Amino acid sequence: MSGDPYFASTALLLPMSSTFSDISPSPKVVSVYGNAAISSAQSKWGSSSGYFDGSGDYLEIPDHVAFRPEYNSFTIEMWVRPAAIGSAMTLFAKRNTNGSIDYRLYITASGMLEFASNSPTTITTSAPLIAGQWQHVAISKVSGPQDRYGPYTLGRARLFVNGAPLAEAETGGYQYIDGGAECSIGRGSATIPDYFSGHIQDVRFTTGIARYQGPFIPPAAAFPTY
Repeated sequence: MSGDPYFASTALLLPMSSTFSDISPSPKVVSVYGNAAISSAQSKWGSSSGYFDGSGDYLEIPDHVAFRPEYNSFTIEMWVRPAAIGSAMTLFAKRNTNGSIDYRLYITASGMLEFASNSPTTITTSAPLIAGQWQHVAISKVSGPQDRYGPYTLGRARLFVNGAPLAEAETGGYQYIDGGAECSIGRGSATIPDYFSGHIQDVRFTTGIARYQGPFIPPAAAFPTY
């Protein structure tokens, strides 16, 4: 298998095949809360994946400039296997305070993949995810032409499920810029927790690169580590 040409731009890479460790080029500290655990009950690759029971389970990563892409491109992606559909569940979130969310990738109560941010932009797919099945989900934002009202740029954000672009929208220029608060996987915030229930594997955050701008074939193996 060939390596990842954008590996140097990978800010976070969590295979969740044996531990919750970050193996990106600049590894971040990952703190585990609740009963989040590596489980052999389900896996997309290998024999294990991250399991979250939907009640107080989540991972937390300290604030880092890589998670504040501002007007630049970025991609957040992972494999998910929701245990059930019926309540909102957070996949990845960046907070600007303990209660306020800067941006969030999550599953709505009706099962739609949704990305909401302070740009303000909310993008929602028109088809739901399926409980009990592994699905590749991604938000990929590409920076656009300069905004005539300021130094920042507009852009285009797209939501993908299993390689199919299911929703997109223009994003504003002033976005994803707040610092000081952590990122979390499996929880939104203290006031909007929306805990995830199910399995997650191969979480990857790429800064400065919109990996997907049109239909693509989902990864056929675990993400390269070089």
